[in-house]
Amino acid sequence: MSFANLKPPAQSWELSAAEASFGFTLHEDVTTLLHLNNGTLSYTEAQNAAQASFFFPGNSRLVPISESLAKSVRLRKILTGMDSQMVGRWWHPCWVPIAVSSSTDALFVDHRPGKTYGTVGTFLHDGFVIMRNMTLRELLEHMAAISDGRIVFDRYPALEDSQLRWRITY
Repeated sequence: MSFANLKPPAQSWELSAAEASFGFTLHEDVTTLLHLNNGTLSYTEAQNAAQASFFFPGNSRLVPISESLAKSVRLRKILTGMDSQMVGRWWHPCWVPIAVSSSTDALFVDHRPGKTYGTVGTFLHDGFVIMRNMTLRELLEHMAAISDGRIVFDRYPALEDSQLRWRITY
């Protein structure tokens, strides 16, 4: 991951259109991040999955709002064919993907009203969801302090061949 892989800021109209499609206002942390950079290059654009994917722990890349919405729509469609008990356990319509990995895992921000509003979660393609006890802002602040050796989501940062990598701690 490098600065060159970051896309330009999202336009206000893109965020407004996404909010209309999601059916709710995006959390301030999400809009703030997307106003800075509307994702990173896709695997195809970067011509190298490793260069595109190591922005977040779990080797996930920040996605543009259009890709976030498309992933949410796909997951919502799958969810409609599942038992109603899977809502909030497998996926929830109020979760907004902000990053994806090549294995289809996703980092999301919870937009359900209540105590989990604004918190980060991890959707794992094999059916697991891990709710993290932090907001997107707290996650980014934690990631910014990685030079002090902090571990983020059981991962530690490593610089290899001038690229950021997230290595598992065990």
